[in-house]
Amino acid sequence: MRLADFISQDMELILAQWEAFAGTLLPATCNRLDYGIMRNRFCRRS
Repeated sequence: MRLADFISQDMELILAQWEAFAGTLLPATCNRLDYGIMRNRFCRRS
């Protein structure tokens, strides 16, 4: 399976895991992160 196909097929799971990981990096700023905007930007690039 090509990487692009894998990402497209499992995008929701990948993004959910990324959000969980990002939430552990900067706990003081996580409340300010707008995951909706970040998801939209990621999805437009893929």
